[in-house]
Amino acid sequence: MQQVEKAMQSQENKGKLKQNLAVLYWERVVGGQAATATEADTVRDGILFVNTRNSVWSHELTLFKHRILDDLNHLLKDDKIRDIRFRVRNLKKETPVLESENPTPEDLKCVALEPAERSELRARLESLIEIPDDSIREKIAQRLVADARLRHWRIAHGWKVCIRCSGVHNTEDRLCPICRICG
Repeated sequence: MQQVEKAMQSQENKGKLKQNLAVLYWERVVGGQAATATEADTVRDGILFVNTRNSVWSHELTLFKHRILDDLNHLLKDDKIRDIRFRVRNLKKETPVLESENPTPEDLKCVALEPAERSELRARLESLIEIPDDSIREKIAQRLVADARLRHWRIAHGWKVCIRCSGVHNTEDRLCPICRICG
């Protein structure tokens, strides 16, 4: 026990211990949804290495890296973390897959959009008329219809609409994870 106390008293070890607290603070800073798709791994020389489920999460979090760094360093009460590196790796933890996140194609075919949703979708589809390539226009139209059905399905299955950006999310907060990170 005395050796641990001695080690903690040295300035070098104190700084390393403080840096490693960033791994523990990761979920608090990025929120539950991002935390399930990521895993703060280690800190070396002021760089926090974070494993992500896929490149989409790596890219998305890279966009908010400066904000995440500020929040982590605020919790650490010091600028111990200089950078964050996102790496696509297998996560050690189990990633829960909620049934309500993944509708089947049959589920989506059965979705009947509300009049307001149909009106919004119609306006989006009409705006595609300016795209000269028929095949591209058709693919975008199919994607817009699928996205409208998915959004309707998710809301019907308990997802919330973000009060800032109107995106749907599956968290307890009123803001989606991206809007929470952006502050």
